[in-house]
Amino acid sequence: MSPDHAAIAAVIQRYFDALDEKDYARLDQVFTADAVLRYSLDESTGPEASLAQLLARMRPFNEGFRFTQHHSGPPAVEVEGDTASARTNLRALHVQQGRDGRRSSWTVAGVYRDRLVRTPQGWRIAHRIFRALHVDGELRPLDEVERFASPPWR
Repeated sequence: MSPDHAAIAAVIQRYFDALDEKDYARLDQVFTADAVLRYSLDESTGPEASLAQLLARMRPFNEGFRFTQHHSGPPAVEVEGDTASARTNLRALHVQQGRDGRRSSWTVAGVYRDRLVRTPQGWRIAHRIFRALHVDGELRPLDEVERFASPPWR
């Protein structure tokens, strides 16, 4: 594996770690300031969003999970000078704890397609599309679950 491939894989893993740790400040080490992001829980493209817009939706949504665990395969990376593309398969477990004490799980399997650029700080994602290919389990409404600002191991 080339140093560029390893650095890009580390950036992608840093994203998953930031989500699982609920450490959103770490995302500055993942995305460019002007990154364009599209996330979809079905096979549509999903609306375009900036990192700030995505975080405004992501934080309250993720607080509805006791914990998450993002498992990715190794990214398929192609580097061309100071730009790169990566395709990463994902399976993510999301566990909620209801106000009634009952836990439920929701699993998402999908694919990330990223365009990255080399910056003075290292590789960063400039454009990302995530499409869910399969969703399984129970996603309870946020008003029925406990809120967690950090994971249980912190």
